[in-house]
Amino acid sequence: MNKTKQKHQSNFLKATKHISVVLIVCLLFAVLASCLPPAGGGGGGNQNGGGNGKEICQICDKEPCVCEEGQQGIDKTQSVFLNVPYGSHASQKIDIYYGKPLKDMASKPVVLMIHGGNVCGEDKGSYSQLANIMTALPLGNDTIVISMDYRLAEDGFTYKDSLEDISLVMKFIYENRSEYKFKANAVGIVGSSVGGYLAFMYALTLPPNALIKVPAVAGVAMPVDFKKTSGFYAIDESNISFASQLLGINLTAETLNSGEFDEVLMEASLITYVRANSPATLIAYGEDSGVASSTDNLSLHSALITQATNQSKHDYYADYDKEIGILNDWNLFMKIAELALAYFIPVA
Repeated sequence: MNKTKQKHQSNFLKATKHISVVLIVCLLFAVLASCLPPAGGGGGGNQNGGGNGKEICQICDKEPCVCEEGQQGIDKTQSVFLNVPYGSHASQKIDIYYGKPLKDMASKPVVLMIHGGNVCGEDKGSYSQLANIMTALPLGNDTIVISMDYRLAEDGFTYKDSLEDISLVMKFIYENRSEYKFKANAVGIVGSSVGGYLAFMYALTLPPNALIKVPAVAGVAMPVDFKKTSGFYAIDESNISFASQLLGINLTAETLNSGEFDEVLMEASLITYVRANSPATLIAYGEDSGVASSTDNLSLHSALITQATNQSKHDYYADYDKEIGILNDWNLFMKIAELALAYFIPVA
């Protein structure tokens, strides 16, 4: 009798899961058909975001907030807050997305998104549509999405400066957890291209005693390895300029082959930091590009599997027939949603 009951419960759970997936698919297509507000809208986004470099004095139920001179309040009737500063540089700003107005939110865990752009282009706005979709789905009831800008190589900064920016965002999340309803003990990170590289580098090098943990990280079509352990360089004429900017060194064919920067290249390679207790990972890849290769991405995944005490927490997704992206691949989107449900949310 108990076995029969358990079987019925199992079938019911499976049916419920399938129905949920169908509903999510329908909602996704509704979003893509522009049923949601446009990018930056999401329920009447506050264009100032409680920011403009001014100190936040309070949270208000309605505008205007009454503050001291030089301060600015947060309108918590909004569900999107744009251009909120987390540092003093012009590029150090974030956009924050909620599934409903801030005043109606309970504290929720954060998913941090990091844009790509070959260290010289794009910005946090490139994730606005995805953030709106994520917060509109049932998943949005359990998460807050933050999309960040960071200092770029075109302004003379390196990947180490960008990693410092991620640390500053984490500091902002912790220090403003009450005002913005962040659950600040754990943050999941998702990034594409260079953003994926930065997400993985931050997560893999995070000290065990860090105030905010990163339980899981997802990277899409990212550069991985600048000097392979076999001694062959993962840099050639197609990406040497990119690597020079990202690492802040003068890479040429001559300096590369001389071995002058071997130590720097190894330090900048993700595979250097793989360990048995690395966070849960999702590595996604499509057709090869000039700054990353499917071979390197698969090698990183293999290294994570080899070192892991729990191999099941490391996942790999590939579609080599196209330039892969989260918004143009439903299966990849679902993989990231599954990662969030399994690791981002429970830890927080």
